[in-house]
Amino acid sequence: MFNIGDMIIYSAHGICYIDDICARQFHGEEKKFYVLHPLDNEKLTISIPVDSTSVRMLELLHKDQAEEILDSFRVPGKSWNEITNERAQIFAETVKSGNRKEISKVVNTLMRKKLSCESSGKKLNDTDKQLLNHVQGVLFMELAIALGTTYESISDRVVSLISPDGLDVECTE
Repeated sequence: MFNIGDMIIYSAHGICYIDDICARQFHGEEKKFYVLHPLDNEKLTISIPVDSTSVRMLELLHKDQAEEILDSFRVPGKSWNEITNERAQIFAETVKSGNRKEISKVVNTLMRKKLSCESSGKKLNDTDKQLLNHVQGVLFMELAIALGTTYESISDRVVSLISPDGLDVECTE
């Protein structure tokens, strides 16, 4: 169980603060709910049943886990599937799993692909770009919080680890 004041990862909303844990009537019975808001949108309030099994709420990474994930950017991530729909499905399933080590491999692969495309005057396709922007944003913010630094610092560090010299994914689109 989480506590008031905890930061967690909540599905598509990313990093959220737990503002309150309260009891409410739901279908005639009293249930406990987490009341939270996304880090990047304090006006949005989300209520989640404490006992929900259909909702994935994850504890933030610890410092040692964050360092391990950052270090993983030194080597290539997931293998590149040339079929866009298949790749999107595989990557989406990986993200949905909540496993940050595997999610970082998706970000790693997409960042390498983006850099490769940019170095050859091309662009990453929209599907991959949207996924990269969302997942990279959540992952890098989580890493920044765990390591007591900024999103920009994490981004710079990752880019230096996957510099163009180490690109292994060619841009074919």
